[in-house]
Order: sequence, then C-alpha cells, then structure tokens
Amino acid sequence: MAACFVPKILFEQHFDPDLVADLYGIVESPFAQDTVVQALEELHRTFTTGGVKGDLLIGILSVSMVDHYIAASKVFKEIIATTYSQRCLQDLVKWLKNDLGAHDYSSIFKHACKLEGNSENWIECQETLKRKIKYTVEHDVCKSNPLAPHVFPQADCVVTEYCLEFICLDKETYCNALKNISSLLKIGGHLVMTAAYGCTFHMVGSFKFPAFCLEEGFFRKAISDAGFAIKLLKVKPRIEQSLYSVIDATGVYFLVACKEREVC
Repeated sequence: MAACFVPKILFEQHFDPDLVADLYGIVESPFAQDTVVQALEELHRTFTTGGVKGDLLIGILSVSMVDHYIAASKVFKEIIATTYSQRCLQDLVKWLKNDLGAHDYSSIFKHACKLEGNSENWIECQETLKRKIKYTVEHDVCKSNPLAPHVFPQADCVVTEYCLEFICLDKETYCNALKNISSLLKIGGHLVMTAAYGCTFHMVGSFKFPAFCLEEGFFRKAISDAGFAIKLLKVKPRIEQSLYSVIDATGVYFLVACKEREVC
C-alpha cells in the first residue's frame, strides 16, 4: 500500500529551500503572483481589519520562507516558526541569524510594507519579525502533538501555508492532520490557511513531489469536522497560466476559521 503522506526523508533529500526561494521568494517572479503576493494581501487584511490578533502565533509550514509571518508580527507578541524538515529549519535559522548565504527576502518585505502604506519601512519590519520569532522547531502534522517532543501553550492563531496538501496524500490523513494542528489552538483561536486547490504535484528542481488534490466540498467539511467554524473562505483561480509542468494547481484557497470545540 502506498504511503499516505510524503516521508520526511524525501523533504530532507529533495526539498531544496534555495530552489524554492528562487521560484517564490521574489515578488516579481511569475510564481509569486499566484502564491506569495496573494497571500501577503490576504494576510494583511486578516491581521488588520480582520481582527485576528493575540499573544502567541504558531506557523505550520513545509518551507523556510517567512512571508506568512510579516503582517502577523504587528499584532502578535510571540511567534513559533516550524517547518517539516531539518533542512528547511536550518535554512530558516540561517536567515534569522543573518548568516552568510541567507536568502534575501527584501522584495517580499517591501511589498508587505507597501500594503501598510510605507515600503521604506521594510528593514525595521524585518527586524521586528526576527525579534518576534522566539522558537524554531520541526513539526510533524501526522502526530497528535505536531511539535513533539516540545510542549507549548495553546496558541491564539495557527498560520499554515501550502503545507498539509503537500504532506498528506489521502482524505483520512489530511483530516487527521487538521485535527492535530487544531490541538495547538485555544478555543476561540483562529486557523489562517493558504492552500493550493486542484494540485496533484509540484516540482522542486527535477524532483516531482505528489500533492493531495483539495476539492472545495471536502475541504469545507474537513475544516468543520476538525472543530472549526469558517469565517472566510476565498477561492482564487490561478493567475499565472504558464509552467504547469512545475505545479499543476488550479488556484488558491484562503481560509480564516475560528476554533469552536476540541475534537478527539
């Protein structure tokens, strides 16, 4: 029987954070228009006029990029940043420490600050985010405690971006992963998710990673079954119409949901 999730060893061997940053880490990139740019705009609204705020935010990511934390850093006191592999975790730490060879995300920070009305403020914005990230740990969304062996207080918000559909490969595994990350949230806390829909694969370099094809009806039910009430769900079709050989996603979901109950 085929694995129902993408093993961590494949991420360690083939999920090269340098290649990912080259594709998505520059705002001018065609791929960034569909992914990072749309996410920055939605996250800006969510963490300003959307009223999502609090003390602790946890990020559940498969990548080492930081665009998903920028707007949140203005309204949360502490951030726990996580990735699915040690390779990406090390890459994130390199950026936090300003080590030689760290990725340059200046175009992303400039665009995020432009949404706030001051693109010249991007350096201060970047340093604020670095101060707010208090812990960097590896996650496994297939475990009941995705951050094990670490134990943290339940968060006010969990942000996840292009993650579960790139790790979980069937409906049961996806639903269980949603319940697992729900355990990281307080009742009344928010799940903020950006996810690819209609995606069956994505390429990192020459390696073809499988993906779980999210359909809207299933997605809505899975969110509800995990104990959440949907406050906002936007379904945005793909803008960039070339290079389907790299990722075949049809578009993007942007979700804000409130945790109403604990689910076993």
